Amino acid sequence: APDRLLDGTIRHPAAASMVKDAAAIKGFAANEGVLSKQRRYPASRGKEVIACAMETWGFCSEQLYTVLADFAALASRRQLDRGVVPTRWMQKWLTQISMHVQLHVGRALLASLSSDSRREYVAGTA
Repeated sequence: APDRLLDGTIRHPAAASMVKDAAAIKGFAANEGVLSKQRRYPASRGKEVIACAMETWGFCSEQLYTVLADFAALASRRQLDRGVVPTRWMQKWLTQISMHVQLHVGRALLASLSSDSRREYVAGTA
């Protein structure tokens, strides 16, 4: 079996290159992110890249769900083997991923403001 490498990307559905198709097709930006990674990193020399993508507004690619589901099954099986009630890994990880993405999107938006605008925003006068 090839070595598998996980590569993730975040795509914004309102980006100029995406907005037309993303408005009509659910998950278009995430799926384009996966296709872009697959074209960039074709399997070779015993290595395969598993591309995962998420949109800034929360939609996850099929590949990301599949990877998380596989990992959740392994983690739950290990907990059962140890006599522990399994955690709802899928829900936990999707929530954590979503929270971190939104946190960093917010930080990026604040960082894009001029320092005067940022001060006004933080002070609540914007």
